[in-house]
Amino acid sequence: MLTATLFTVLTTLTTTTSTSDLVWIVVIFYSIHIVDVNFLMPGIVASRLRINALISILGVVIGVALTGIPGLFLSIPAIAFVKILCDEIEGLNPWGIIPGDDISYTKKIQAIYEVEKNIFTSKQKSKKKITRENLSPGNSQKD
Repeated sequence: MLTATLFTVLTTLTTTTSTSDLVWIVVIFYSIHIVDVNFLMPGIVASRLRINALISILGVVIGVALTGIPGLFLSIPAIAFVKILCDEIEGLNPWGIIPGDDISYTKKIQAIYEVEKNIFTSKQKSKKKITRENLSPGNSQKD
């Protein structure tokens, strides 16, 4: 961004002597940059990668705060990489759902919940309940 602005300002200096032209160039460049980084990048690129818009905006802001311009360009691919990694590793699936923007994840979560619930209830049913009848002197239990 800085390089593009610098080349444009230098080109404008060679063609005109008006400082208002230089100011307008800088204002237009940075306003386009702000709209691109904060709205277009998260909206278009993140929707293609199935990343939540809020997560992508936060990622861009954190990337710029940590590393500047390289963080600006690398934040969305880094979030996509982490999301894909979490989606593919069995134990990290819930962490892949958080930045996701896919409705099918809701069905996956419900299916996982039902499986866990069925496993828990089957374990509860398989445990032998100790009752007074089982512990009466007439019944002999072998340990």
